[in-house]
This record gives sequence, C-alpha cells and structure tokens, in this order.
Amino acid sequence: MISYQEEILFLNKNPKNHGVIENPDAHIEVKSSLCGEYIILDVNFEENNQMPVSDIKFSGECCALTKASASIMTSLLKTRPQCSYKSLYRLFMNFIEGQDCDEIPIELSIFKGLKDFPSRRACALLPWKALEETLN
Repeated sequence: MISYQEEILFLNKNPKNHGVIENPDAHIEVKSSLCGEYIILDVNFEENNQMPVSDIKFSGECCALTKASASIMTSLLKTRPQCSYKSLYRLFMNFIEGQDCDEIPIELSIFKGLKDFPSRRACALLPWKALEETLN
C-alpha cells in the first residue's frame, strides 16, 4: 500500500498536466499569502458544455503538496462536465477540513490527513483557488 507521503512525493516528481498552454482561453496566477509560492493555471475550453476543458496545465513555484493537488485536480477536470467543477471544489474543501465526504474521488483521498494541518491545507487548496478564479 502506498502511503500518503509516497504518493505526494511521486506526484511532485512526476506531475500530470504540468506545463504551459500557448494562447490559453484562461490564464490565472494565484499566490499564497502564507509562503509566497504561486501557481499558474492555463485552460482551454471546448465549445460545447458537456466536457468543456479540452486542455489544462499548471506551472509555477510551489511545494510538493500543491503540485500533487494540482496534478490530481487537472486530471479530474478533464473527465467531468463543467457543472460539477464547483461542487468538486466545495467537496474537496470540506473533505480536507475533516468532514465526512463519501462522494470524494478516490484520487483525492491522499489528502485526508490535512484536516490536522491547517497551513498545509492552504497548500492543497491553492490550485483549486486558481480554478475558482478561472470559473468566475
């Protein structure tokens, strides 16, 4: 069984969807007020509303936890309709704050231990805040 730390470190070294998109439909940079790290989210949208993300990538200067969260988030967004993005964000926020969430995607379960570490929750939420800004 892979531990939480091993999975985070693996995704830090082998992030999914890491990079930049030339001429993206949306380009958002969000900076952490706690430590100064930042993440950039580039998104291209489909023309239909069923599966609107055609490509999504992240970059920036960020810790392993932020990078792992962004890696999983971007992978999940490629498989979900846009109407579920905001609900997925709220579900993830509630989950890492310690609320029971039976609907949480299994990929996000590695962040369960963050309920005991408020400052680390901010790291995991940084890419999700960039997503929220992209959707507004």
